[in-house]
Amino acid sequence: MFDVLLELEHSAQDARLWFETEYGMGEVLFHKGQMVNARLGGTRGQTALLRLLDISEGRFGIEEYQVSADPPIVPNVGGLAELHSSRIAEWKALCAGAPPLNSVMKLTARGSAVRNTSRGIQRVILALIDGRRTFMQVLEESSFDPVDAMRFA
Repeated sequence: MFDVLLELEHSAQDARLWFETEYGMGEVLFHKGQMVNARLGGTRGQTALLRLLDISEGRFGIEEYQVSADPPIVPNVGGLAELHSSRIAEWKALCAGAPPLNSVMKLTARGSAVRNTSRGIQRVILALIDGRRTFMQVLEESSFDPVDAMRFA
């Protein structure tokens, strides 16, 4: 997918890249070759772009598309690739100190109390820990960047 993003960046045109993947349907909108909007399943923006780089299977297409001049999500595809590499390294470091991703977690009474008073990403993560979902499912279903979610888990 990296090559497709790079080709669209170099075209310096307005375009829509759509795709169907295991994460669901999504799109990246380009204005004059810059990525200004992205979504993939329940994720948006930079998180969607980072997940897109991890996809190895699916269908995609490119079409001319009128796109508004919103600020770019990332400076360029090269910057996205660098960010992706640093996120992989951070993910590995976080996983080394976390429970196995296939473990099913349950909140303690203290964890429930924290959930009830927390906000934002922490509240979402704690609400998804229900004794049925694996740790990986909690991270995926949160719709947050997995690295950001792992920091709070």
